[in-house]
Amino acid sequence: QRLEVRGGQMPKDEADDLEWISWSPENVASWVDGLLGLGCGEPFRRFGIDGPTLMGLTDVELKDPLGIQDSLHRIKLLGHIRAFQLKSAMAVRIAKQRHPSAGRSERPPR
Repeated sequence: QRLEVRGGQMPKDEADDLEWISWSPENVASWVDGLLGLGCGEPFRRFGIDGPTLMGLTDVELKDPLGIQDSLHRIKLLGHIRAFQLKSAMAVRIAKQRHPSAGRSERPPR
């Protein structure tokens, strides 16, 4: 499977780093269950937290309204979220290096 980018396709290993973009609330809840334990993902399902929303969560939001009271659980979640963000940024940089015209406007110069 490949992620389409303007000017070509992103290789699968780089596309995997961006997989969270398409995560549904169910995907997020399952991921949280796997990371923190069964049932911990339920608030993410209940509040409809999808992949892009997950990437923007803060410690405060994890604690209230999502109810993640254990500070170590919040630290773990935020660490994994940060890793996703860094890997995603790296994948985008690599894609731009491989396909310099990707994402550029195709408007002719004035």
